[in-house]
Amino acid sequence: MRRYDDMAGCLAPVLLVLAAAGLLLIAVELLVTALLALAVGAYRLLRSRWVVVTTDPRGHRAHYPVDSLSQARQLADETVAAIAAGTHARWNH
Repeated sequence: MRRYDDMAGCLAPVLLVLAAAGLLLIAVELLVTALLALAVGAYRLLRSRWVVVTTDPRGHRAHYPVDSLSQARQLADETVAAIAAGTHARWNH
């Protein structure tokens, strides 16, 4: 009859390899999850709608939806230029 102590020496390396493989799998899953979360966040940021809000001297607000941050900046620059030139419909009339 074999003693279980003899088998312990054979099973320890196998169990150690299985534990290491499990930890490696968990690390890979965490990395993939983090990369997917980063990709989804970047996609949502790039595809989000931007709104430029202006308020005239009488307190009336105007909302201008745009598709990107660059369009929002361009619209804001155009609005400031129109106000400075005296041609903006809500501010100068």
